[in-house]
Amino acid sequence: MKYSEHKQESLVPLRDEAILPVTDTLQSDRSTTTQQPGLLWKIRHWFQINSFSPGFLSRPWSHPAFGYLAACLLQAMVVTAIVLILRVYPTFSFPEALMLLVILVVSLFWGAGPGLVTIAVGTLLLVALLIPPYFSLAIARTEDGYGVVLFLGVGLTISLIASQVERTRAEAVLQRRQAEKLFAQLEVEQQTLRVTEQETRSRVSELEAIFEALTNGIAIYNADGHVVHMNTALREMISLFTLPDSADVNISAEERLERLQPTDEQGQLLTLENSPIKRVLRGEVLKGLDSPIISVPTLNAQDRLLIVGGAPIYDESGTSTGAVVIIYDVTERRRADRRTQESLNALLVLAEELVRFPDESTKLTGQAEHVPTPNAVAQRLAELISSVLACKRVSITTFDPETHVHRSAAVVGLSSALEKLWLERRPGYFLSEQLSGPFIETQLHNDEVTVLDFTSPPFNQRPNPFGIHTMLFAPMTVQKRLVGVLLLDHGEQAWKYTANEIALTKAVSKLAALVVERERLLTERADSQARELALRDANRLMDEFIAIAGHEIRTPLTTIKGSVQLAKRQLNRVMKHDTALPDDVKSLILSVEDLIDRAERQIGMQNRLVSDLLDVARIRANRLELHPELCDLTAIVRETVEDQQYLATTRTIHCDIQVSGELLVMADADRLHQVVSNYLSNALKYSEARQPVMVSLWHDRATVRVQVQDNGPGLPLAEQQRVWERFYRVDGVETKTGSGVGLGLGLHICRTIIERQGGQVGVESTLGKGATFWFTLPMVEAIEG
Repeated sequence: MKYSEHKQESLVPLRDEAILPVTDTLQSDRSTTTQQPGLLWKIRHWFQINSFSPGFLSRPWSHPAFGYLAACLLQAMVVTAIVLILRVYPTFSFPEALMLLVILVVSLFWGAGPGLVTIAVGTLLLVALLIPPYFSLAIARTEDGYGVVLFLGVGLTISLIASQVERTRAEAVLQRRQAEKLFAQLEVEQQTLRVTEQETRSRVSELEAIFEALTNGIAIYNADGHVVHMNTALREMISLFTLPDSADVNISAEERLERLQPTDEQGQLLTLENSPIKRVLRGEVLKGLDSPIISVPTLNAQDRLLIVGGAPIYDESGTSTGAVVIIYDVTERRRADRRTQESLNALLVLAEELVRFPDESTKLTGQAEHVPTPNAVAQRLAELISSVLACKRVSITTFDPETHVHRSAAVVGLSSALEKLWLERRPGYFLSEQLSGPFIETQLHNDEVTVLDFTSPPFNQRPNPFGIHTMLFAPMTVQKRLVGVLLLDHGEQAWKYTANEIALTKAVSKLAALVVERERLLTERADSQARELALRDANRLMDEFIAIAGHEIRTPLTTIKGSVQLAKRQLNRVMKHDTALPDDVKSLILSVEDLIDRAERQIGMQNRLVSDLLDVARIRANRLELHPELCDLTAIVRETVEDQQYLATTRTIHCDIQVSGELLVMADADRLHQVVSNYLSNALKYSEARQPVMVSLWHDRATVRVQVQDNGPGLPLAEQQRVWERFYRVDGVETKTGSGVGLGLGLHICRTIIERQGGQVGVESTLGKGATFWFTLPMVEAIEG
């Protein structure tokens, strides 16, 4: 019993797997049949659905045909065994039991179809082999016929019952398996449902956390306009506007609107129909540029700007069930944008100042016809910087570029009394006292922006009349040169300066330094232009005076010179009759003659000075007359040297003329006499009486050169260009011989005469080794060529 149960349990799953393909095939055949089935089809169909194979057989033995073969073979084997048993035991009764057993086995393992085949085969073998006459299909006795009928009935019953039982068992097992699969699937689905539920809870928790953590206010409304849920940010936002009960979700939209009193961008009160909440509940989607901006007054009377966005909520049928409203507080952003715009405008003004032309109307002071003072510019700069950096107080202290003295240029944010004390640099009221020390000096020269805490040592020990808590100071430098310092603070309020504020302060200080330095240079240029204009006026007046005075002085000088010459002639005539004169009279006449000679020399000197003044006046007025003509420069030089030698009989003048014939130049001969004479008189004047003077003349292919060399004290290199300037006299150079009277005009006149006739002048000198003055003129052949 145990063995059979074990065997059946082990075969059941395999039979189920064998039954299903046959059933599916029959069902498919049934579904594909379109006409009324016949008898043969019904018989074949019955055998198909009642034939299966045990699962322990593998292919090809699991084919249903093998069951029919097994039915025939097993029945044949059993009948053969019964025949053998009857021969041995002729008294063996009911041999059909073994055949029924075979029918039972075949029906259990292969179904009712093979079982019927087993019955048929067994009946044939029973009639042919076991019922006399043997090997015949005839039945001799009636009881044998009943036995065959009984065999057929019992076998058929056993086959049908066994097959049905087995099919029922297989179907039960199959249903049990399907149930187990369903239970397994249900368990998996329950597990999935639990996981999904847990994930849903976690997700809901995350969404709730996100909902509460959002900095923007969010509210969910139902279709009636009541708040279903709002986050913490919205509650805090509402608490700024009205009393705490306004955050109650039970308050309707109408009540909330009435309490908040919001206005639109034009300042008009919002009505319920135009409110963003009603618009969203009506189906509008507010996002982007469509989101309205409203202003809501707070409890401290400071309006807050809010952007309201939202969208309606629909159910599956498309019916609106509520709305989601998102509120953005953009007050600080608008203020920052406004402050940024103001800062940009101020920076633009600073930039415009840097590119403003001097003759433009100044934008900083509003003055149009003169350059603004540096202090006025600095004051406007301080106001602009205060706007750019949004600080309470700004001060600018400048440094004098020569003396490095600190000057209080401008301050913003102080009372008038404190500002006056600061500008006057009263002791204890100017910041350079607080900022003294090696650390501050190092920071200034390193061009570093520094933050100072005046509540910490050593600054807390110093006077602080302005109540400064934290100060930011920035050096104002131009090309690494310190021109001032920019200081800003927020009064007694503790302030933490950000990296952006420090960087912006440094940039602004650079711009301010450029503006201040530019205005200082413009002021200096204006002063220089004013001095130049004054000098021009003075020179013009002086030239006019010299021209007038020269003519007025020359008139009496001519008369005096004529009178002296007549007196001298009369004395000469008297001296020719010296025999008739007493000795004392002769002595008196000789002394008078010496005085007359001295007066004549002084008149000549005075006349020369007046001539120089008149020439300078003519040069300044561009009226110096020159009468160029062909002249021999060799003769001019020789005559001038002879004239000077006649006047200075005690001096040695060497003349080195390296020309055998004439040197023709196109020039004013009298003016050339004047130039050579001036060169010689200077050389004689500034050299020792025992030292000779050398006059040289030579030429090359294009020019002729005249130079006068002395052995005087020489000229420094810096003085060699300035000696040609008008009224310039070299300091420290003493006159060695002759008169020291001079106006510093001779060399200036010489240069003008030579340059206006196409030549050049110059000087070569070494201190202690004399000087060589020269000039060149183009030769006539070179001009014509």
